[in-house]
Amino acid sequence: MGLGERIKILRSQADIERDGLAKAIGITYHALSKYETNEREPDYQTIRKIAEYFGVSTDYLLGINESEHDNGYPNFSMAFADLMKRAQGSNRSINEYALDAGVSATYISRLQRGLVSKPPGVDVIRKLSARADNGVTYRDLMDAAGYLVVEPADFSLAHIPILGTIRAGLPILAEENIEGYLDIPDNMQADYVLRVVGDSMIGSGIIDGDLAICRENQMANSGQIVVAIKDLANGYSEATLKYYFENGKGRTLRPANPNYEEIDMVSDGYRIAGTLVASVRQDAPGYQVYKDYLTVCGREEWTEVIEKAAQGGFKPEQVRDLLEMQIEIAKKMRGLK
Repeated sequence: MGLGERIKILRSQADIERDGLAKAIGITYHALSKYETNEREPDYQTIRKIAEYFGVSTDYLLGINESEHDNGYPNFSMAFADLMKRAQGSNRSINEYALDAGVSATYISRLQRGLVSKPPGVDVIRKLSARADNGVTYRDLMDAAGYLVVEPADFSLAHIPILGTIRAGLPILAEENIEGYLDIPDNMQADYVLRVVGDSMIGSGIIDGDLAICRENQMANSGQIVVAIKDLANGYSEATLKYYFENGKGRTLRPANPNYEEIDMVSDGYRIAGTLVASVRQDAPGYQVYKDYLTVCGREEWTEVIEKAAQGGFKPEQVRDLLEMQIEIAKKMRGLK
């Protein structure tokens, strides 16, 4: 069973239409339709939103684990389940509360019975509290979910290596590959740092010069950002940071910038060497970064329009000229009324 089929089943169980789910997770109806028919793969953030909405794990959505719950998370306080019953109130049904809050009725029911293995996201808690009865507040739900627990200020630091030129045939953390060290909170559970070069991931907010904090790993979930390595003939290795996708067609590395092509891992000789944990920016981004982002972030509903124009052999300047002509005609038509 593919991702699309699982989303449709969850929608059916929650009795929510496609447009309702699309609106709830902040994507277009057109995009969700493509996901459900497996014509397009959602990015990892969208997968997380869908999983969070229905109260299932991302591994379940991706078909990695047939269990709907992620057993890697301990059950959070049962106080949250009691608060959810109070928040619903005695004068409305779960479906009415779900409709008011814009959250799946199935998910609310699971929360009330303590069947969800990890707390809802902050956005979901905000929606639930905004329509809560009996004086249940946002702070109450955040506290019961464990988000307001204050960590000790004296956390320990981990001293992890910054990798420079990577030698082929050596472990990635070999001493010969290390050019410096960076101190990070040890609860990040990271193993090494790579300097980002280029703008192939600008659409995901990662820019040239950033420090990518990574966990050593040879495997990844579809949709995660990974470090992939390719051994070169000169005795060194080339590392790249990309989204990783695996489906029936193979394993691919996908940039967050349409100016770069996807990479077939098998034919191009890449292997996974880590997954991204976080990124650190040493300098504030300039205005040019924002301008560059605008050129690649394109709104979802324009994707099909752009594809049609490209398939028709239109160049960007031709489309622009046609639009300008249509705008002028529309102005003149309005002037005649």
